[in-house]
Amino acid sequence: IAGIMLSGIISDTLLFKSPTTTRMDMDAAIVLSHIANVDYKEYGLKMLKAGSTLKGRTKEEILYTDFKTYPVNSKKIGIGQILTTDFSILKKKLSEMVDYLNETASKEGYKVLTLFVTDIFDNISYCIYNDNADDILMQGFKLDEIYQGIPLKGVVSRKIQIVPNIMEVLDR
Repeated sequence: IAGIMLSGIISDTLLFKSPTTTRMDMDAAIVLSHIANVDYKEYGLKMLKAGSTLKGRTKEEILYTDFKTYPVNSKKIGIGQILTTDFSILKKKLSEMVDYLNETASKEGYKVLTLFVTDIFDNISYCIYNDNADDILMQGFKLDEIYQGIPLKGVVSRKIQIVPNIMEVLDR
């Protein structure tokens, strides 16, 4: 049970690199790692690497692995986030993924449909989005330019860093 609880904390805090990490998370992880008799750093790295491979996953699996929908006024936004240690695998299929996002956004009525591919070891997320969302994302992340797969340094938390930025633009 301690190992499962430790796994949940590691996953939720991205091995304590997420801005949502609390002191309580870290303290609990230390206690739980002693009970489970594991080194939480070593275990956490192995766990996150094992869960972050994109090889063999379909476009649907990649988008919907960790996906949330948010209503903003009369608009709907969808934000998928997936962890990886190798963005180059998805980068090779970038145009295929963008086509899928455009098609899904149109069919499902999303104003903004994004996939944030987060590399927790480099503390960066790559943003892939439906074509109609480019201006919203540029404003939300205060970018001078935007392109598919743009790296957003330091952006790893959907709850604190991604959703509020997009919602702020749509609220205006």
